[in-house]
Amino acid sequence: LDSNNRINETNFSIALSIIENNFQYISNLAKENNAELYLIVFPWPETLIYGQSKFNWEKFAGNLCGKNNCKELINFFEDFNKIKEKNKNWKNLIYIDDDVHFKKFGNEIIASKIIDKLNN
Repeated sequence: LDSNNRINETNFSIALSIIENNFQYISNLAKENNAELYLIVFPWPETLIYGQSKFNWEKFAGNLCGKNNCKELINFFEDFNKIKEKNKNWKNLIYIDDDVHFKKFGNEIIASKIIDKLNN
């Protein structure tokens, strides 16, 4: 972290490598156990507010999934963006106050889409 408690570019790259290595390990475990691998990606509130110009999690997740034989990437960015566009109070509707975790509504959206994907 720098003097303003922000992650620096080197540490950010290291963190991404750790994610990639751990996901590759999970992918290998899935292969060994003849299991299907899914990757789920969803935005934090700040990502919906500020966008992905500094770092694009959707692209990162897509590349990660492609490199590691995912059955499917389940992406919630579009779903949450639609909710944001239609609801003035979207943040309070989806997320716990001042947190990245979901309220019941957010969890229901995620659960519903995952169930639909697994059933098709």
